[in-house]
Amino acid sequence: MKRACFVCLSLGLGLVLGLAGCGGNAAASSSTGNNGSGGGSAPAPGTVGTVLVPDGAKGVAVIHLEDSNGNLLSAPAVAYFAASGGPVGVIAEPPDFSQGLVLTPQGLQTFNNALTSPAMAETLALQTPGTPLAAATIADSSFAWSVYSQAWASTCFTGGLHITSAGADVSYGPTGVVAYVSAPDGTTVLARGPGANGRPAFVQAYTTTATTSPHAYSYSFDGSSVNTSPSSVTGRGAMAYNPKTTTTVVIGSGDGTLTTIVNLGANQVVGAGSLPAAPAVTSIAYAPSGQYAVVATTAGPFTVTVDPATGAATVLAGPALPGYVGSDQQNYVLDHAQSIGISADGKFLVALTDQPSAANGTLVVMPLDASGNPGAAAETVSGLAAAANADVLLVH
Repeated sequence: MKRACFVCLSLGLGLVLGLAGCGGNAAASSSTGNNGSGGGSAPAPGTVGTVLVPDGAKGVAVIHLEDSNGNLLSAPAVAYFAASGGPVGVIAEPPDFSQGLVLTPQGLQTFNNALTSPAMAETLALQTPGTPLAAATIADSSFAWSVYSQAWASTCFTGGLHITSAGADVSYGPTGVVAYVSAPDGTTVLARGPGANGRPAFVQAYTTTATTSPHAYSYSFDGSSVNTSPSSVTGRGAMAYNPKTTTTVVIGSGDGTLTTIVNLGANQVVGAGSLPAAPAVTSIAYAPSGQYAVVATTAGPFTVTVDPATGAATVLAGPALPGYVGSDQQNYVLDHAQSIGISADGKFLVALTDQPSAANGTLVVMPLDASGNPGAAAETVSGLAAAANADVLLVH
């Protein structure tokens, strides 16, 4: 099955029922930001170690952890950027964080230059408001996918980080998908379905191709699909690509199983693994080196590797349970991570937890050694939204 997008128009996924027309509004909207504590003296915050959190009514939280020399700041530098259309539930960014997509119940909004001069920009209203579930930008292109509780949309950007006036093809109706993740090189996108209405839980891979003249892209599903154990995780859906191969993926589920795919595509090999005591997997982050992945679970994080030939997943270590202090001054351990990421230099594991509560969550920053073992908590940021089953943290 193939679908094509020409001159910024697209057709919905085969999973989508019904099709609505394109619409949009390219008028810019204002953004607000409040600088938080941190930064200290020179050197200034660097671009590596930038964390983005969809922070509900506060908008997008932009958090800098490292200075320009790659060392932790004396305290994280935090700023908030409010979005039009209500609380922010999901964000998506390409690997260079140049232009993101922010999802609110009312629609889509672009978020530009997150690493250096972040700002909210154009908005695109939905015909029918809904609950944001997931989004993925297609790297090295100007296209993105997003999914709501009632709609699926393909969006394109033109003219230097702008939504086109006819910038989205929105399809309303049951989508069957709750999570997306895009390959770092933009060649494929994984779509995850939790299993409903007699259909098993699944992950499907779509091959994407973008062109600049004309400004268009196409995507196709050619049978790269695997059944998985059920998972209700939205956002990235506890899925991760190996950034060094982009054809190796790890998929976690609610029963502690890991489904792996190597050589993603027509000749793919599907492997499997399981975590001790079968804790639910909430998020997965691959190291920039591609040597290992950290798997966040309800029992704490594990470090795993994937055999490049068989796809077999092997647990190297875990669960690690570093302790930290929440905003209520109580002691916690890292068994409540809703979403995790690894900094682009591979130095730090960042986890968003729902302690003390989902409305007052804590970002925990830990150093990683060369084998992927997290150390003691080095810094925390309190007061962040950490919705249950939402794998939505982004780290550069």
